[in-house]
Amino acid sequence: MAHAAIQRDVAINEVVCQAVDQFCSMSHASTDPKLTPPSLPAAVAAPLNNRELGELLVRQYGLHEGHYELWVEFLIGSGNMGPSPEAVAPTAFVSFSKVGLTKVRPRPRCLSMRR
Repeated sequence: MAHAAIQRDVAINEVVCQAVDQFCSMSHASTDPKLTPPSLPAAVAAPLNNRELGELLVRQYGLHEGHYELWVEFLIGSGNMGPSPEAVAPTAFVSFSKVGLTKVRPRPRCLSMRR
């Protein structure tokens, strides 16, 4: 059982290393169109700021009273990355996995449901 887990971890590590190598090769200036990084897609509409996202969640949850603040659950990982194989260094990765609201005491800058 432990051997299978080690093999799985090694396979995952190889995939991650290949992705990092591919990213590093794309990040170098090149005239070859196959090596240029893809452009980011355009937003469907104007992005929401924190307050607008909070107000949207208040409507989604059907809240009509109380005070709320935006709540975000972050994921943190680590690995070795760099712009080139010679400049690889320990790196932290931060992303978020969930967004919601948390109820708070009344204070400045929180979402108030008072009409």
